[in-house]
Amino acid sequence: MGTSEAYGAAYIGIALFAAYFLFFSDAPRTRNVSAIVLALATVALIGLKETFVPLAGGSAAALILAGVEKKLSWFAVVVLVLVI
Repeated sequence: MGTSEAYGAAYIGIALFAAYFLFFSDAPRTRNVSAIVLALATVALIGLKETFVPLAGGSAAALILAGVEKKLSWFAVVVLVLVI
């Protein structure tokens, strides 16, 4: 395994924790910060290696689902999906 895969595994872990807090936190500030961390971890993951691009679909789907469940505002969802 190369260095990009090792760093990619760390970013996947960060994204998983961010998604967990996005869906299961009661505090709006924690959900907003988690959404931003999820988007940034996805951008960093894609920047490491092109084979991680399909994971961006999962992050975008998680953000859209958070918008549907009223966990995030639609403005935040649209901006963060466009960042990805």
